[in-house]
Amino acid sequence: MDVEEEKTKVQENIKEEDKPIILLVDDNTELLSMLEDIFLPMYNVYTACNGREGLEMAQQIQPDLIVSDVIMPEMSGKDLCYKIKTNVELSHISVVLLTAQTSVEYVVEGLMFGADDYITKPFSATYLQARVENLLMQRKKLQSFYRDSLMHINMAAVPEDLPV
Repeated sequence: MDVEEEKTKVQENIKEEDKPIILLVDDNTELLSMLEDIFLPMYNVYTACNGREGLEMAQQIQPDLIVSDVIMPEMSGKDLCYKIKTNVELSHISVVLLTAQTSVEYVVEGLMFGADDYITKPFSATYLQARVENLLMQRKKLQSFYRDSLMHINMAAVPEDLPV
């Protein structure tokens, strides 16, 4: 069995409800469609055509990760990122910004807005997939760590003579 067949078999075994949720935000419908094709096999994918729509969707679906273009009408990707990262109910969501703006100043600015990563166009689909997977794995490990820590704290607080 070659690598692609193995990958397809693994993807088929992932239940829909177990798939992480990704929100893709871009005003370029062709790029949005390409991104959707890249991520659909492994994730539940939602799309939005601008930052305002992306923010509304993020509030509704609470995605695990957002991939957003930077330059869009109505609300830029940087503004979307800032609004996500400064909202207590959404700040846990990882945000990856995609842009044609390649200078270091733009990259730093994007990161200062709270982006977890800033990828310049043109980009490698394989690289983008790897970054998304890494961000989701890091988040999953953190959730597990804090869940285990809370369980340990809760167990320590229970008196020994009470059944658990």
